[in-house]
Amino acid sequence: MASIEHTDAPSSVRQLQDAGKAVAGAAGAVAADRVRAEVDVRSSRAAVEIKAFAVAIRASASSLREQGHRSEAEMVDQFAGRADRLATRLSTASTDDLVEDAKRLSHDAVAFARREPALAVAGAFTVGLLIPKMLDLVASRRAMHQASSQPKNDDARVAHHPETTDLEVTEVDLTPEPEEES
Repeated sequence: MASIEHTDAPSSVRQLQDAGKAVAGAAGAVAADRVRAEVDVRSSRAAVEIKAFAVAIRASASSLREQGHRSEAEMVDQFAGRADRLATRLSTASTDDLVEDAKRLSHDAVAFARREPALAVAGAFTVGLLIPKMLDLVASRRAMHQASSQPKNDDARVAHHPETTDLEVTEVDLTPEPEEES
């Protein structure tokens, strides 16, 4: 009887391992689907933002032309065209295509950094200087958007609840009382 139980134990362990692998595989598939969905949403948002950026760049190019700076305007137009193409790619490409693009760009960036290390360091330094400015711009736009979407009736709410403006601050002593010995 002991030999029968002994042979059942490895098969039950094997069954548990197989079940664990199946659960892990299913969890991995769910996680991959969620990542794909998130990439799709974020790439669509990025496409919209980049398209708006391209429109602003084209307006700058137009302004440069009006000021007589034709060659600078052409360069800015070329940059806007590239931004448009990027926005189109982000909005139409599948997640797998975007992942492949990211891998190829990463490989190209590493190869460039090996060929031109001084330019790579200078570029990284420049990007490092620009990122805080871009983040400040995004934060200020978000704050302006939130401020414009909030109701303008803040003063009316205070008028209906005057007790909210006359609050008193009371100090509370949070130091523990010494314990009395019994």
